[in-house]
Amino acid sequence: MSFIQRSKCHFGDCPTSVITTFTNPCCWCGAIFCPTHNTEAFHPCRDILNLCRTYEQKSDTVIQGIVQRAATAMYDALLTEIRQAQPDIVKNIEHLRPGHSFTFSLPDGGTEMSSQSDMHGATNYHIPISFDDGVKWLLRVRQSTNGVPPYDFQQAVTVSEVRTLQILKEKGMPVPNAWMPLIERTKASTILKEPSLSYLFCEFLSGTPVNLPKDDADSMISPGSKTRLLIREFAKSQILLSSAPFATSLIGSLTSAPVDGQVESDVVKAGPLVDFGFQHLADPPNFPGPFQTNQERYLSFIDIALSHIANQYIHQANTLDAYLWHLQLRELISNCSRLNQRPFETYIRHADAKGDHLMQEIDGKITGIIDWECAYVTTKAEAFSAPLFIYYNLESTFSENDFTPAEKVLIESYHQLGRPDMAGYIRDGKIYQRLGDIGGYWHTKFMQSDVLEVFNCDIPDSFQPPLYVGSDWRLYIYNRYRDDPNLQEIIRQTAWNEKEENRLAAKGKKKRERERKAYWALSPDQRAAKIDRERTAHYLALQKAKPTPKRFELHVKEEDSDTESEHSIAPTKWRTTLEGILSFFRGRQGRDH
Repeated sequence: MSFIQRSKCHFGDCPTSVITTFTNPCCWCGAIFCPTHNTEAFHPCRDILNLCRTYEQKSDTVIQGIVQRAATAMYDALLTEIRQAQPDIVKNIEHLRPGHSFTFSLPDGGTEMSSQSDMHGATNYHIPISFDDGVKWLLRVRQSTNGVPPYDFQQAVTVSEVRTLQILKEKGMPVPNAWMPLIERTKASTILKEPSLSYLFCEFLSGTPVNLPKDDADSMISPGSKTRLLIREFAKSQILLSSAPFATSLIGSLTSAPVDGQVESDVVKAGPLVDFGFQHLADPPNFPGPFQTNQERYLSFIDIALSHIANQYIHQANTLDAYLWHLQLRELISNCSRLNQRPFETYIRHADAKGDHLMQEIDGKITGIIDWECAYVTTKAEAFSAPLFIYYNLESTFSENDFTPAEKVLIESYHQLGRPDMAGYIRDGKIYQRLGDIGGYWHTKFMQSDVLEVFNCDIPDSFQPPLYVGSDWRLYIYNRYRDDPNLQEIIRQTAWNEKEENRLAAKGKKKRERERKAYWALSPDQRAAKIDRERTAHYLALQKAKPTPKRFELHVKEEDSDTESEHSIAPTKWRTTLEGILSFFRGRQGRDH
């Protein structure tokens, strides 16, 4: 779990307030440092290249040791909080299931907790509760590498998850039921006081979280019989969800505080859109919404992202390009008629569909869907567009707008199940994948053409940017939005020089200008076809070359200029470090149950 909040620097008695983000706390030691102390002198993990050179093959062991000590310390602190809350937890269980005895055992310490990969993921730790009649529950406790969020922040997420699970259960969906701990509502109430620990109770579901192979003969990249069965089973679960619309036209997370762990009423209410990523504010009220349209929602997300970039909470290394990129997105979203349609009813969308949210039996059948925190109701078109595990981090040919092999199988499955309408939501859903990247910025060759393609028919006539991110693009976007109130301050901070950028872009500028104008003179369909041809040619050239460098080389080239930088690192220097990083993330992205 990563979120933006105010914290205190972990170095000694440093009083500096720090904004925690994805890169702070440290992904190895878990410590949070202010800019003064986030240096090699005070934070050894910063000097990771020297660590590799010093320890050579031992660096993997060193990094794993750092990660393990941090995880143990985090779980020791969490266990202390659970022990302090144990009397209230027991009273809550007794109140929710009166007349039943139960067993509820805590782990011995942080080392045991960190080793129980089946009991924790990146966001939650789970403790089994077994009743005398065979019923099994889980105590679902929030955890985080950068501290537990403020109580109001966490309560909004927890209430929304419980409300979502209870309503889905009422609708007959294969999800666990859930209950809130009891909280005090009035001064005269005898119900338990508000807990300091963030937790909920939920039913235990049988099955095993799906483990998605990425590069086997039968995988999401190359679907064989097992993967095809999984995708078909997922399609059936989505068809079931499509039969249960929600009686609200607003887009947001479900909310309504339960009473005694139960749903307060049958009224379905969409509230602010809760989020553990970066699409929330650092200060209360943290969450935006609810929204009447997706256009309103995504423009709100853009404004939050622009604020975070301007405040240097995110993208400190590529601040200007990230800010310009989001200014461009804001104009594209503002002119998108498709996003401006208000729904008459809404459908639930899982917010973290990595694949391990699906519980599966040995025969491949899906028995349940878990991990519903930060879920939200939205338009049918978005709710049933491709889930994360079907497209994210899968090798397509050359464009993020190409359908992955798994997406093609999902489309085929919907047709076989007699639901061509659901297949249509996959085919037309690439826009939501691009919008899901709001707040991020990754420079790839076709990133610009990918985002222009999904907005193709709604792009204003006056907006005709270059097709590749580089000097020409930077100058065009800067001049278009130069009156933005934060842009001049970002230029000052980054020391960007417009004259120098023009000098870098001078060579071949006239030719590129003719090509740009010729492209925008085409119809939307002709533009799409031209980009497809360019991607195909690029892909075929890469396939033909297939270089095998002796060193691990990173090339960064501006597509519309002649500037290129190259960094070569001997692979043996990086291999052990990379293995440590991957090992860390495998542990942090463990399965939530």
